[in-house]
Amino acid sequence: MKHTWLFSLFLLFLLAACGGAPSPTPAPTAPPANDGYPPPAAPTSLPQGYPAQRPTPTLPTGYPGEDSRTWLIKPVGMQCQQSSANLNQEVATLQNAGIPILAAQMTSLAVCEACDVCPTSEHYRILVAPENIDAAKTLGWTEEPQ
Repeated sequence: MKHTWLFSLFLLFLLAACGGAPSPTPAPTAPPANDGYPPPAAPTSLPQGYPAQRPTPTLPTGYPGEDSRTWLIKPVGMQCQQSSANLNQEVATLQNAGIPILAAQMTSLAVCEACDVCPTSEHYRILVAPENIDAAKTLGWTEEPQ
């Protein structure tokens, strides 16, 4: 009797688990309701002269233009070597050569890594007027890459 009752219970669970496949959900048949927005307008051709040309910006009188000053750089030294120079000494050397410095600072650049071949990542950076670029280049300075 005990086995019959367990067998009946097992058969009942088996039938419940393996019942028919679920019926698919029916697709909606009604069109979506209009939610009050107007339909999109049909595209039109662009008017003549559209898009408008951007005006060339003009700088105020006396404002220094972008091309009137140039940043020059020079590596502090070579990798794996000690350098005894500093920014103040470099600026003094340029000023003694008659090159006015408008600004001076240190900067870091990405460089290769090889002793005695690659410059240090630390570079001196100076701002000079265009008429002084060639004189600074003769002292080992180069234009900063853009």
